[in-house]
Amino acid sequence: EEQIGDAAQCFVWGAIGKTTRPIPKAPKLDSLGEANVRFIVGGSEHFLLLTDAGLCYSWGNGAFGALGHGDTMQRINPTLVEGLSSVHITQIAACRNHSAAVTDRGVLYHWGSLSS
Repeated sequence: EEQIGDAAQCFVWGAIGKTTRPIPKAPKLDSLGEANVRFIVGGSEHFLLLTDAGLCYSWGNGAFGALGHGDTMQRINPTLVEGLSSVHITQIAACRNHSAAVTDRGVLYHWGSLSS
């Protein structure tokens, strides 16, 4: 099982969400604090990040509810998916306009749209 790293650092670059202003260099995502990054996945316009503690963060284009925050707002920084904070997530997936997560008990959570 491959992990991003032990130093709890994550860097992103390029355009995030629906924007014409690309990010010119790879800034460190400081909003994660001391969290250790386990996995990161990307949909067409959004990202999910899983920490060693089993917490799921999302950011990017929130169209169709793909970020899991109960709205369609864009977020530029990783934001904790509050609805999953009481369970331990072990797997994440991001597709075009929807996302999914699986808990350590095998429960599947899915949000966003399958129709686009």
